[in-house]
Amino acid sequence: MTRGRNWKLLLVEDDRDSAEAFMSLFELHQIETLWSPDGPAALQTLDTVERRGERSPVAALLDLNLPNTDTVQLGREVRFHPAGCPVVLVSAASSQLLEKTAHEVGAVAAIRKPFSMDTLEEVLRRHVPGEDDAPVRRAEARS
Repeated sequence: MTRGRNWKLLLVEDDRDSAEAFMSLFELHQIETLWSPDGPAALQTLDTVERRGERSPVAALLDLNLPNTDTVQLGREVRFHPAGCPVVLVSAASSQLLEKTAHEVGAVAAIRKPFSMDTLEEVLRRHVPGEDDAPVRRAEARS
């Protein structure tokens, strides 16, 4: 298994300790991470990526319970942003609520916290385009 596969993730997590733990884990697996603590910051991060012409994240890990954020609206905005990407919803909430919200967002997957790196890698391998087919797959994700 190739760790990281040159992945870049947008992590939207309001809990600083959780975000730092995720980013440390991702760094060990050579996954670049853009962290945003809430919805407006996540969209601003994507705006910056677009403005600078940087490589877009391959996926956004979006926490279900963000303060002052409509998770469903944010997920849709992330998916359809010019620098956007597929959304993976993550939460410690009930599986039923997580799956329902993931469907409303149009997320490619939903993962319950805590999750293993193997679980995340499996989701990313299944739902994230490779370097060569990124434009095609990303366009499919937006339709």
